[in-house]
Amino acid sequence: MQAKDIMTSNPISLIVNMELGQAVQTMLDNDISIAAVTTYDGNIIGQVSEVSVLRAFILSKSTPEKKLLNDYRQVFKSVDKVYEDDTIDQVVKVLLKSHYNRVHVVTRGDRIRGIISPKDIIRGLMGEEHRSGSMLHELNEMGKKIEELKTTIDNREDKIKTYEKFIHGSDYMMHSVDKNGKIIVANNKLSQALGYRPGDLIGKSVYLLYELRHHDEIKKSLEKLIEEKKFIKTYSTYVTKTGETLRVEVASSVLKDSKGGFVATSTISRIIDQDDLLRALHGVYESENALPGAEKPKKAKK
Repeated sequence: MQAKDIMTSNPISLIVNMELGQAVQTMLDNDISIAAVTTYDGNIIGQVSEVSVLRAFILSKSTPEKKLLNDYRQVFKSVDKVYEDDTIDQVVKVLLKSHYNRVHVVTRGDRIRGIISPKDIIRGLMGEEHRSGSMLHELNEMGKKIEELKTTIDNREDKIKTYEKFIHGSDYMMHSVDKNGKIIVANNKLSQALGYRPGDLIGKSVYLLYELRHHDEIKKSLEKLIEEKKFIKTYSTYVTKTGETLRVEVASSVLKDSKGGFVATSTISRIIDQDDLLRALHGVYESENALPGAEKPKKAKK
């Protein structure tokens, strides 16, 4: 997750050569407490707060000939900024140290793109929760559709073919394995995410999808699904064809025959960004530089 993924785009900014009165009115009309000051081309050169503008307004009473915001550069503050491709942990570090609790997002050429506040961080977290709920809802609905077809489809192969038709239209990564852990269905979304061609994963071991450290967990989960036929949800790590890793949320249920016997797993998954956010927040908050005046832990006396 990068700064551009959570920022509020096109924030209100002030042109350096606009009249001071117009700058004041712009901040009042938009109810903002901090604004970037830019050139006509959108390059950021500073920022002003409500107090800064008030100070400039007071100064203007004694220098009525100075009418432009640019005439009061002494009230400009240095910009709390991050680049649009900065990682979320870099954003959090700057945000926690910002006196104004705002961080401007700029291009490498210092052209303003957006702004990030604590609310944007929270929205990022809440968005992940919403996406998680949507994924689980789809898995549940798919299970219901297949259950409804039990009376007409009891043959194992026909049931799997029907399931395959359902999952290829999904917005999520989906696959199914038999009792031996062999992949019997994998939708295009999964194949693309992992760098495989459609159909390449069929017949392969399910362990191919996961990082080595998760293999024991995957084995136990498969055994539990076969024996208990209950829903399982976890976080894991997929491995792409080229060896890159993808942090994912995974939920699995089972396809059953008319007698309740195990046919195959039904697994849905999605790439998650929430871990990046939480790690950044947790790591930065605990660092000794995150909060002004934070004391270092005292060593125990011998």
